[in-house]
Amino acid sequence: MKNDTLKTIRLSTALSGRNLDAVLKAAGISKYRLAKDLGISYRITQYWAKGRRPSRSMAERVAAYLGIQVAPIDDHADILARLDRIEAALGIGGQS
Repeated sequence: MKNDTLKTIRLSTALSGRNLDAVLKAAGISKYRLAKDLGISYRITQYWAKGRRPSRSMAERVAAYLGIQVAPIDDHADILARLDRIEAALGIGGQS
């Protein structure tokens, strides 16, 4: 990675919405290259860039591909699940 500050991050923060483009830019990788190398649809990476969050397992695959160490989540999963339910009820945000 070009930017050492991105080596340890929280997946939920780094791999959704606007942050995805910044992470990929710092790594020198396009969404197309990411999709091709991971064997997923380019459209999926576009969904992520528009705010949908990848599943935990997919986020871990992307992190491993980019050489990012995943920070411990503590009890963060419950908070994210609640946020997803609130966003869904309001009709905003992406689905995990």
